Amino acid sequence: MNRFWGLFLAAILILFSAGTTFPASVTYPTKPVRIIVGWEPGGQADTLARTLADFLEKEKYLGKPMIVENKAGGASGVAAVFVAKAKADGYTLGAISDSPLVRVPHMRKVPYHPLEDLIPVVRTNVSIAGVTVKADSPFKTFQDLIEYAQKNPGKLSYGHPGSGSSPHLGMGALGIRYGLKFSSVPFKGEAPLSTALLGGHVMVGAWTTGGFGPFVKSGDLRVLALFSRQRIKLFPDAPAIPELGGNVTAETNFLIVAPKGTPPEVLDRLKNASVQAMTEPGYGAVADKFWTVYEPVLTGEELKKRLKEDYGYYGEIIKKLDLRED
Repeated sequence: MNRFWGLFLAAILILFSAGTTFPASVTYPTKPVRIIVGWEPGGQADTLARTLADFLEKEKYLGKPMIVENKAGGASGVAAVFVAKAKADGYTLGAISDSPLVRVPHMRKVPYHPLEDLIPVVRTNVSIAGVTVKADSPFKTFQDLIEYAQKNPGKLSYGHPGSGSSPHLGMGALGIRYGLKFSSVPFKGEAPLSTALLGGHVMVGAWTTGGFGPFVKSGDLRVLALFSRQRIKLFPDAPAIPELGGNVTAETNFLIVAPKGTPPEVLDRLKNASVQAMTEPGYGAVADKFWTVYEPVLTGEELKKRLKEDYGYYGEIIKKLDLRED
């Protein structure tokens, strides 16, 4: 009898020790949650992350303080590394772009596995790249641009916000798709690119809706096409390049991520709360202010599938453009 009870108690102890994460997952969170943002304060990604955090603090969502910290650098790669090494308990999350996951690993070595060490919880928004020209440009349509490039190899100059950025890779993919040669002019971000384009120093700008949106609204620029999977409500008259026959996209997904090993119950809680919080009118208003798209919302396995597809897609383009740095 003593031996029986000894074995029984031992089994109970093993069961409880093995399942200690379950009660914590169900009641998660029980303390403040840190969100590590991969950019300096004040920009699109930081502001949207803070807006989401403010809503998540509400009792009907997570009901605990959300502490936002900024660790800028490497197109949010610094934050990605930090979160990948954090304790996988749901109390340290990252607000990063997909660049450290689907583009940067093809260009240089990274200290993490891009598709395994960080678990995507929810896509907070997506930045769409587009092809723009000055309002008085002779290129009235996307086809005008393609025809000019075909007849004048290497003469069409386009500016982009940096090597390996989604707009740069979108134009590279466009060149591969149509067999075109462009004159690529990199800039350190979208602000100097806007100056060069408006000043007539480059013929075309390949950048994101967040950068060119205000200039299109003011009438200074015209959108010829978007590197999106379909048309978007911000620019309903601008065609998506795939609908024009070119199977080329260039989108940057912004994500909330968690370290590998985070309990599934915690991930589900985070996912469901985030999706509901993003339906708040205030969230959409901030997204519109920054000319970025937040619908449709992608989560969990669907988001993982998208990232895996993009990893292969960008890897092929980067290889063909020979952008490997090491």
